[in-house]
Amino acid sequence: MTSIQMLWTRFFGFLPILIGAVLVFVIGWIIAVAVGNLVTRVLKAVKLNEVFDRISGLRSSLHKAGIELNASGFVGGVAKWFIMIVTLLAASDILGLTGVSLFLNQVLAYFPSVMVAAIMIIVGIMFGNFVQKITTASGETARLPHSATAGAVAKWAIFVFTFIATLVQLGIAEVLLQTLFTGFVALVAIAGGIAFGLGGKNTAEKVLGHLQDDVNKSHKE
Repeated sequence: MTSIQMLWTRFFGFLPILIGAVLVFVIGWIIAVAVGNLVTRVLKAVKLNEVFDRISGLRSSLHKAGIELNASGFVGGVAKWFIMIVTLLAASDILGLTGVSLFLNQVLAYFPSVMVAAIMIIVGIMFGNFVQKITTASGETARLPHSATAGAVAKWAIFVFTFIATLVQLGIAEVLLQTLFTGFVALVAIAGGIAFGLGGKNTAEKVLGHLQDDVNKSHKE
C-alpha cells in the first residue's frame, strides 16, 4: 500500500507538469501554423515569387524541369518551424528533458547560419545572372566571338563559388572544401601561366624588348 501511495503521489505530482507541457506545445503549434500561413500569404500578396523569379530567373528554370520553387512558402515554413522548435524547447524544459533541450538549443543556434546561407545563394544567383548578361552584352558589343559562352562560364563560376561558400557557412566539410578550392585556384593559376608562357611567349618577348629600349633611351638622354 505504501508503494502504491508513493506511485500515485508521484503520478499526480507529475500530471500538472505533463498537462502544462502539452498545453504549451499545442498553443505553440497553433501559433506556429498561424504565423507561417500569415507570413506566406503576406509575401504572396506582395508578389515575392514573381520578384524573385524576375531577379534570379531560377524559379522559371526549375519549373521547366518539373520542380516548383515557392519563395513565399519557404520563408513561411522557416518562420513556422522556428516557432515550433522554440515551443518544443519550452515543453522539454517544463518536463525536465535536459538532453532534448540541449539539442534544440543547438538547432536554434544553427538557424542564423541557415538564413545567411539562403541569402548567400539568392545573392549569388542574382549576381551570376547579372554578370552573365553584362559579359554577353559587352562581348556582342565588341563583336568578340563566343561571347555567350564567356557569359555562361562567368555565371557558372560564380554559382560554383557561391555553392562552396554556402557549404562553408553551414559548416559542411569545411577543410575538404577549402582544400578543393585552393587546389582549383592553383590549377587555374598554373594552367594560365603555362598557357601564357607557351602561347604568349613572343608577345611577352616583344613587350619586354620595348621596355628595355625605353629604358636604354632614357639612360642615353
